[in-house]
Amino acid sequence: MLDDYHSEGEETSDSDSSTETNVVTSDDELEMPLERKVLYCSRTHSQLTQFAGEVKCTAYASQLRLVPLASRRQLCINPQVAQLSSLSRVNDACLDLLKAKKGGCVYYSDEAGRRCMRDHILAKVQDIEEVVSLGKKLCVCPYYAARKAIKSAQMVLLPYQLLFHKPSREWLGIDVKDNIVVIDEAHNLIDAINNIHSVELNLAQLERARFQLGHYLDTYSRRLNPKNIVYIKQILFIVDALRTTLTSPPPVAPSDCELKSVAASLNGLKPVNKAKPAVLLLTINDFIFSAKIDNYNVFKLERYFERSKIAFKVSGFHEKVTPSATAPPGEVSTDDDLVGRHRPALGQVESFLLALSNADRNGRVLVTYNAETPQASSLRFLLLNPEAHFRDVIEQAKAVVLAGGTLQPMSSLRAQLLSGAATHTVHQLSCGHVIPPSNVVVVPLARGPSGLPLDFTYASRSSPDVIAELGRTLTNLCRIVPDGVVCFFPSYKYEDAVVSAWEQTGVTNSIAARKKIFVEPKDTTAVDVVLRQYKSCIKHSFSNKARPGAGGEDVFSGDTFARQRHRPLRGTLHEGGQPVHWSRHTPRAGLRRHRAYRQAVRTKLHSQQAAHLVDRRDNESWWRGQGW
Repeated sequence: MLDDYHSEGEETSDSDSSTETNVVTSDDELEMPLERKVLYCSRTHSQLTQFAGEVKCTAYASQLRLVPLASRRQLCINPQVAQLSSLSRVNDACLDLLKAKKGGCVYYSDEAGRRCMRDHILAKVQDIEEVVSLGKKLCVCPYYAARKAIKSAQMVLLPYQLLFHKPSREWLGIDVKDNIVVIDEAHNLIDAINNIHSVELNLAQLERARFQLGHYLDTYSRRLNPKNIVYIKQILFIVDALRTTLTSPPPVAPSDCELKSVAASLNGLKPVNKAKPAVLLLTINDFIFSAKIDNYNVFKLERYFERSKIAFKVSGFHEKVTPSATAPPGEVSTDDDLVGRHRPALGQVESFLLALSNADRNGRVLVTYNAETPQASSLRFLLLNPEAHFRDVIEQAKAVVLAGGTLQPMSSLRAQLLSGAATHTVHQLSCGHVIPPSNVVVVPLARGPSGLPLDFTYASRSSPDVIAELGRTLTNLCRIVPDGVVCFFPSYKYEDAVVSAWEQTGVTNSIAARKKIFVEPKDTTAVDVVLRQYKSCIKHSFSNKARPGAGGEDVFSGDTFARQRHRPLRGTLHEGGQPVHWSRHTPRAGLRRHRAYRQAVRTKLHSQQAAHLVDRRDNESWWRGQGW
């Protein structure tokens, strides 16, 4: 079959077309023998750093060979690259330096230095920050040195993306077979797998892929193997079919917004507002038939992509041609933050075709038609069955441990991830909470201080009365609760709207008179700084023995993922992996704006629980003495 994927004169160009190169030296052959590994993965790098700190406290730390893995953004020490604003820009800048014939990255050029740093990493347990400090001390790239240490490590710390994305796992040389996999914060696992394997492909990327592949075929048509030409023409046909799908939206009935705009125009008035992009949700099979690509073997094309490396060959070819030939005429440039320059447009097409190879029941295709900005029209594959990709890890690993504090209901988790596993192979262990029940009180509030109902349904939550009542409730709590108070919101958008309204009505001034206010930033890289400031301010207030009610802080926290029903909050504050270790004084109270209970349940909870609990704990002495 390999004869189908190679053409005359192409073998020498493979090295130029790949984005990175794995160099095997004689020293690599002398590494320690392979042994069973523990692959520990979590959602964020800060959680991995915290886990590494806990490992240091164990009796095994002196004997354990541990390597923490992270992205270039966390590990790069080149000042020119590390200062860039986004991960894709960091990746592009790094690869540009590696390919440069002159003036490349001084931290990568020393092969012996990388081997030396690999040994230093394995010599003792270190977290990500310590590996970065070591790299600066040795003037060696921590990213590539950590990769070299994987083979000899006994424990590997890595984020979800590197474990559950098979191409990334294979590229790094991480083998799951017969190894032990530990997944922390496993309540995030379902959404994480779905997001990793969801693929979006817009019209701009399709046009770029069509132009580049067509140019490649025209240039090398006389040197390509006939079967290679057949495959490339099949890919071109599919790309054209996908472009046609996005440029020819199906007829749909006019929306209420369009009808109002037409009526306003007939009356000589300004249209109400612009029409929203049309959206179509299809099953995988329905999409394949509607795009008229059902007569092509997607699995065989995927094998061709994998073995021929055609996406990287085309990308390498266009790096050598003039800039004017790298993009089709009239194409709107895209943001490097969304798709890096070293991520081939044809590679995005490959990912989308691979997604279409899923079983029909495992996913859906969301087609978005944007009449105002056609280049923004897109195809998005949505994975609905994470078990299809999780099964690959379960079948190969020696054992898989799902750990977390909010895995209930377990029946839902088993149904979505472990339905194919035999019952006798799944074991469940549940431990009690470390906080005694006497130190925790949960009070559902149906009404605010003025008696108005706290109705946070989507239709009512933006009401000025509801927002004002919530502000009065928070103000009153800040008067009696010392130290920290954390307030969770369902989304950043709603948080911005509420805080803006409170600033206009003076609620924030009332709270700021007693507690300093911190707002969680949307940029995840800035969250650690805000949380450290939050904890430092509380610690300072407590050490000075501030007067009752005056110490402590308040944080407004937004989380865009908390809107999904029957899911725990997923913001950075409550995951436990942030640099703030929640001590007794850090959050004394937490407020979560939740969906409204049904009236009967809400009334029952309010009458039977909330009333007497508030009566017992409405004074500050309880909060300072027992309240956590």
